[in-house]
Amino acid sequence: MARIKKSVPVATVQKTSGELKTIVAIAAVIAIGATWALLRKKDAPVEGAPTGGTAASGPAPYALEAPFKGPADAPVIIAKFTDLQCPFCSKFGPTLDDARKATGDKARLEYHHFPLDFHKSAEPSAVAVMAAHRQGKFFEMVEKVYSDLQKQDAATIEGYAKAIGLDVAKFKADLSDPELLRYVRMEAEAGKKVGVSGTPTVFLNGKKLEVREPDEIKAAIEAEAAEVQKLVAAGKSVIEARRARVAQNGGAAYVEYVLDHKPSVVSLDPPKPPPPPKPEAPDLTVYQAEILDFDPIKGPANAPVTIVECTDFQCPFCSRVVPTLKQIHETYPNDVRIVLHNRPLEFHPRAMPAGKASLAAREQGKFWEMHDKLFENQKALEDADLEKYATELGLDMAKWKADVALPLTEERVKKQDAACVKIGATGTPAFFVNGRKLEGAKPFEDFKKTIDEELVKAKAELAKGIAPEQLYAHMLKLGRKSKASGVEGPKQNIDIADAPTDGNSSALATLVIFSDFECPFCSRIGDPIHEAKKKLGDQLRVVFKQYPLNFHVNAVPAAKASLAAHRQGKFWAYHDRLFKNQKRLTNADLELWAKVEGLDLARFNTDRADPTVAAQVQKDMEEGSRVGVQGTPTVFLNGRRLKSPPTNADALVDLIKEEILGEK
Repeated sequence: MARIKKSVPVATVQKTSGELKTIVAIAAVIAIGATWALLRKKDAPVEGAPTGGTAASGPAPYALEAPFKGPADAPVIIAKFTDLQCPFCSKFGPTLDDARKATGDKARLEYHHFPLDFHKSAEPSAVAVMAAHRQGKFFEMVEKVYSDLQKQDAATIEGYAKAIGLDVAKFKADLSDPELLRYVRMEAEAGKKVGVSGTPTVFLNGKKLEVREPDEIKAAIEAEAAEVQKLVAAGKSVIEARRARVAQNGGAAYVEYVLDHKPSVVSLDPPKPPPPPKPEAPDLTVYQAEILDFDPIKGPANAPVTIVECTDFQCPFCSRVVPTLKQIHETYPNDVRIVLHNRPLEFHPRAMPAGKASLAAREQGKFWEMHDKLFENQKALEDADLEKYATELGLDMAKWKADVALPLTEERVKKQDAACVKIGATGTPAFFVNGRKLEGAKPFEDFKKTIDEELVKAKAELAKGIAPEQLYAHMLKLGRKSKASGVEGPKQNIDIADAPTDGNSSALATLVIFSDFECPFCSRIGDPIHEAKKKLGDQLRVVFKQYPLNFHVNAVPAAKASLAAHRQGKFWAYHDRLFKNQKRLTNADLELWAKVEGLDLARFNTDRADPTVAAQVQKDMEEGSRVGVQGTPTVFLNGRRLKSPPTNADALVDLIKEEILGEK
């Protein structure tokens, strides 16, 4: 019997007459496997030991061992696919390693590269840490690289090499070794073959790890180690038992490409640069960018060109365009007025308070001064900071505080937001130059071109006798109109049978929401939809469909619990309770919220364990996938997808009135 390291399965050869061809073939496999095993030094017992040198031109066996921590014969291999520019990877790495340590010798943590295309430094940094690996300093280099995700240029990386005591000349030579790049790209290719699409992705003996908390990870490791131990008790070695579990959990592709590191053909050519973008034809559509009577305005009231700006005080891109707008004001002091609309995005929690602070400052004639303060201090927008800026501007603080607290002030911010959404400003910053859209932090030259074009047209209309105070409304009517519809794509016929519903089947408008109880963005659309339902009454029906995402470990249990509450007529109350407590969705929490909502607890627990409830969740997910849902929240209005989540009740009501009810 010839026993080979895990790169090639154990082969048993019994020499009998007539088997010469078989013996020759098996001998060849043994020879290849032995060479491969020597190159890879698989299961080397020293933690994080460097191995290898260079391999023959590819496809070739791996010339380096995957960096690892923990004993080589641990019953569990934790395979972590990671990207050196990924912030989630940098934060999750220590958590994962602490969980490994907490299980003693039960786990070995292997590091696999999966540089993402949009992280331009991730692949060069991966090559650099593998060059450090050749000198036994892999993990020290990883720690350095993760210390600054945005600064991973060659000089910085070389500085790290010096700081951790590498032979810098050898390190720089290894950076040019094509086998290191080959290794990194083969690792990424292996990840793709086993379904890795993002980072971090972690497998325990080939089974994808779905939990993220330290205690849960530790429990998962120990559970997998116990399964391996059952096979050991039945007579297998730890390595054989572990391999059997990997094959069972991960399948043939995982065994081949992750466990055995079967080489793949990869190109070492630099990525092809994307083709240069084709020059965009100017968008001549004129959007109906209205001016509200409380909007802050800079520039002459009757300027021939009006720029309506949709902005968010917490948006970094919005702050970048502030100097450009000042340049516009200085260049066109008599020809351009700038009108500002607050557009607080749902993932910027301080944008709404900042917007209210700015409008309260407007009441004392200091809007633009507050505007500049807020953009100069985007990382300091807490209530105390806003109060400090108001004080520095010499505002009447009693009046300012009272105005900030007025419901009318928040209502005005929401009206500005709705006006932006209505004309298609789904992100920030967005600008409308006499109704023509410019998106993003455009340079001055882009604005100048559009402004100059609009000036020519506006002055021609003035020459025809249009009154200056009527010019802006006239220019909007003159252009090719667009109401910037908030829906897109073909109409879908969505199955809503048995789904929780608020409203009756005779409603002219139906919103179908595909949602996840652990998704923070999903929690932010509840209040606007509820407000819209109150305003539209029987004209609107709201339907909830389950779409728990696989990286939210509590989402499926929460979905089942909500359907159990639905069986007792308490879906929407329980729904609201879950969204208000998104960080408390453990099994004990789900039971607690059932008690709080007055559910029959015994029936609740029986129903959420009912296989038909799980089947309903699965059915909703399949229905979502069929109609193109890829993330949450995804909302359909009478079968057509909303372009952006409905975070503003006024905008949602206006959309429904225009799209469905035929009102303006």
